[in-house]
Order: sequence, then structure tokens, then C-alpha cells
Amino acid sequence: MSNTNKYYPKLFSPFHIGHLQIKNRIVMPPLATNLGQDGFVTDELLDYFAARAKGGRRINLHW
Repeated sequence: MSNTNKYYPKLFSPFHIGHLQIKNRIVMPPLATNLGQDGFVTDELLDYFAARAKGGRRINLHW
């Protein structure tokens, strides 16, 4: 058994939020990326979040 599974046995197991099934329990909190411009979304910011969402490995929270 890896240390991850030993200390966090449910980390990579799916769970539900209402009717939505989430693949694992990895969450990316809101971060300041400085990739926006004057409060607007840029292509660089979209690329940043797309790269992190690839593969469905985490929930990305941003507001």
C-alpha cells in the first residue's frame, strides 16, 4: 500500500455532490495567476485552467 493510500484512503475514490459524481477528492483552490488583463479573461488564463482540468483530476474553484 502506498503512503498516499495509507494516510488518505479515499483521496482517489469517487463521491457525489448532489447528482454530480466527482472522480476524486483533489481540489484546486482559487489562485491569483496574474494572467487576466484589466479584469478580463485572456487566452493565457483559459489555457492555464484548461491544462489543469485536463484528465478530470480535480475540481477547479475560481471566483
